[in-house]
Amino acid sequence: MYSHVTSDGTMISYRKFGSGPEQVVLIHGWMVDGRVWRKVWEKLAANPKLTILVPDLRGSGESGRSDSTYTLDRYAEDLVELLARESVSNYWVVGHSMGGTIAQKLISTHPSQVRGVVLAAPVPASGMPMPNEARIIFRQVSTNAETAKTLLAGLVAPGHETLADEVFDISRDVDPAAISQAFSEWSDADFAETVNYSGSVSVWYGEHDEYITRSFLQRTMCKFLPQSAIQEIAGAGHYIPLEEPDQLISGIIRLMDPSLH
Repeated sequence: MYSHVTSDGTMISYRKFGSGPEQVVLIHGWMVDGRVWRKVWEKLAANPKLTILVPDLRGSGESGRSDSTYTLDRYAEDLVELLARESVSNYWVVGHSMGGTIAQKLISTHPSQVRGVVLAAPVPASGMPMPNEARIIFRQVSTNAETAKTLLAGLVAPGHETLADEVFDISRDVDPAAISQAFSEWSDADFAETVNYSGSVSVWYGEHDEYITRSFLQRTMCKFLPQSAIQEIAGAGHYIPLEEPDQLISGIIRLMDPSLH
């Protein structure tokens, strides 16, 4: 693991694979850390033209904890600072779930630096409204392990039940304050009007994801990113990078294809 100290003094840990000219940043989502990308980075790292950066967001995994700065803006700024440390000014972004929301922050604040975006089961920049009963359950996961297990079991597709256990184990290494604060950040996100990006956007959703569906993405994301190519990943629930990584990797490679020859 590599590490970088941000402008507010928080240590961010990250993985780095390869040394190719094409830089790819993999941004994990809520209540997990960079390990959710393990199946993706293992295959992408085999391409000699790629350099893969996989951070643990603040409060997650091996990165430092913070008292009150688990916001989308701060997450994005941490990545901008990390990329500057690595002397990276032109890169591809792949974001999953809340990581997709952070990716949308990056293209709203630094659009000229982002060559293209792949979003896997992303929460749109316009947020994700849900019934109050659901919000109560989501809020309980930071303090109630059984609620967290139940929620995660419902987010994976049939046949991937053991992956829910893996995600739960990863979630034990996330600061409960980050889980609680970040939930409000992504569910109540409201910055769609600031997203002005003309690059390529590839959006993927899982066949069995009950929250991030094609119709939901068409009603939301397509309004402010009309160039979005929305595609289904068969056999996946919400945790696409773990459940069906090969289909996602193919989508990443297709988006980048002209740069890989």
